[in-house]
Amino acid sequence: MPQAMNHDPDKDVQVGRAVYLLRVSDPKQMHTATDIDPEGNSIPTQRACCDVKLRELRVVKVGEYVEPGYSGQSMDKRPIFKELLKRIIDQRDVDYVIIYMRSRIFRNYVEAAVVKQQLDKLGVKLISAKENFGEGYMAEAMEAVTDVFNWVQVRMNGEDIKTKMLNKAQNGGTNGRAKLGYLNTTVIIDGHKVNTIAVDEERAPYVRMMFELWATGHYPNMEQLQGKLTDAGLRMPATGKPISIQTLSKMLRDRYYIGYVTYKGVEYQGRHEPLVTEELFDRAQRVLDSHAGSGTRQRTHHHYLKGVVWCARCK
Repeated sequence: MPQAMNHDPDKDVQVGRAVYLLRVSDPKQMHTATDIDPEGNSIPTQRACCDVKLRELRVVKVGEYVEPGYSGQSMDKRPIFKELLKRIIDQRDVDYVIIYMRSRIFRNYVEAAVVKQQLDKLGVKLISAKENFGEGYMAEAMEAVTDVFNWVQVRMNGEDIKTKMLNKAQNGGTNGRAKLGYLNTTVIIDGHKVNTIAVDEERAPYVRMMFELWATGHYPNMEQLQGKLTDAGLRMPATGKPISIQTLSKMLRDRYYIGYVTYKGVEYQGRHEPLVTEELFDRAQRVLDSHAGSGTRQRTHHHYLKGVVWCARCK
């Protein structure tokens, strides 16, 4: 009678392989701890939830892809996702892509369907750590419905933000980051924190100097004005580099510096402190207007007939 062979059942077990796709809209959320941000906005929070799902699936993690700060971008503008897709196509070593929630990955229900088709063709299943849709065509229908509702929510939030930004502008507030010469700051009003704009005491004098120098009409081009401001000590707050020609040109035309804010092409009286007077601003505009192609690079071309031959029309 032949001797029975020992059989190891563990050798028949096929271990699935998974990668995480984690995403935040703000790079600051990359470093927020799980216990501080339990709502899933931080990468550590998302990773912890995906770890739980990984154990439930009894698969191994073979990679992690993190997308920081691509708020509202379509898939073709998200390099990390494109890198993940290329890895799946080239290496064929992924069975599952685990995400925190579909709303964190997809902002558009059409793109969600396209990604699903791409992964299905590659034999890869997309798994949500916080959403259990089950299996079968009804589960797929629920995924699609969820994506549509997420898209609607994104559109509603976008409209709400536009309304708030318009209301802020109409009340003289500044939307976005502070312009050069000002600082974003927070004040306490009636026990509530209110975001506002304050004068940057370090750089505001350079802004006034810029307008005063240009208004004299003694500077034939922006390069000379830039050099004068750089020599005086002006540096950009974020980079520490000298101010660019493009920034100079925009600032000299910006009515924000005389106390106005603009939103969607409409101007409103701002609440921030003007850095220059309207009279000085107007003088700077006249000099700008007198320079053909103001704001562009001015070049001096030397010609052997210069000063000898003159145009009969313009002299």
